Amino acid sequence: MFTKSPLTLLTLLSLLIGFFNLGNALYGSSSPVVQLTASNFKSKVLNSNGVVLVEFFAPWCGHCKALTPTWEKVAGVLKGVATVAAIDADAHQSAAQDYGIKGFPTITVFVPGKPPVDYQGARDAKSIANFAYKQVKALVSDRLEGKSKPNGGGSSERKSEPSASVELTSSNFDELVIKSNDLWIVEFFAPWCGHCKKLAPEWKKAAKNLKGKVKLGHVNCDVEQSIMSRFKVQGFPTIMVFGADKSSPYAYEGARSASAIESFATELDVMEKKCGSAAICFISFLPDILDSKAEGRNKYLKMLQSVAEKYKRHPYSFVWVAAVTQPDLEKKVSVGGYGYPAMVAMNIEERSICSS
Repeated sequence: MFTKSPLTLLTLLSLLIGFFNLGNALYGSSSPVVQLTASNFKSKVLNSNGVVLVEFFAPWCGHCKALTPTWEKVAGVLKGVATVAAIDADAHQSAAQDYGIKGFPTITVFVPGKPPVDYQGARDAKSIANFAYKQVKALVSDRLEGKSKPNGGGSSERKSEPSASVELTSSNFDELVIKSNDLWIVEFFAPWCGHCKKLAPEWKKAAKNLKGKVKLGHVNCDVEQSIMSRFKVQGFPTIMVFGADKSSPYAYEGARSASAIESFATELDVMEKKCGSAAICFISFLPDILDSKAEGRNKYLKMLQSVAEKYKRHPYSFVWVAAVTQPDLEKKVSVGGYGYPAMVAMNIEERSICSS
């Protein structure tokens, strides 16, 4: 006959915990490999001024265990040249998700000012170390030519001048942008980028003029590489539009002047507010009231109201604007050359247009 002893159960539990903890520790405290967590990832990797190689591993993964001695050898060889680190993707899933990690082990290389890339070469110490050394040489070359700066040197450039553009970081991006019902237009930049510096005064002016109407923000990709990777930013500056469907942001392809950005933002804001969450938005361009008179205008409006009532159970929105009052919008949807009234149907999700 067996009796249950609380002390025995606690002892067994502590032994089991110790056993599993031991199994999870691929790299001990004396290892030359830097051990990362979700909380220190930004400070040790994203804010680093040098090249960082990160192994995303799972403690149960046989290939990860096989790589361990090689990874420690690489860390020793590159000591003082590049940082070699590892993170338990089972224990810190958020960090792995940020970089789309699908399998283990995954080796990702972080270079200041550039998107992180996965290492695809041979898994021996010499191949990995040689690859890392090439990244270090390229970084030094870029800095000598003025193409790149340490994170500590150029990241404060935007902060030195007050701006209506909101500084976005990994800690506030989702709260301010993704969870918001507002339209956001976001610039992804790098402090060392010449085109970004040229855009800066125009962006600042647009943000000031749009304050209280449309939200503009900026992301320093030298510091916030996880955001850059998340939205697949490939070059600088990249301007992205986060509209009603925050899961499908798209790139702004217009002119990079304050006036062009303001015009685009204002029109888009009006359309998003008027069209709401409708799948199809019908926009009618009615003749000037001086041409159609009040009687003609009212006739058109009654017709639109009748159609809207008929299709009220469908995911449609009906909007009207007076002719020539929105010239930029008319130009974009190719309306105006054949007289008024005119109508366009906009597929909000696909941003495609059909005119009649």
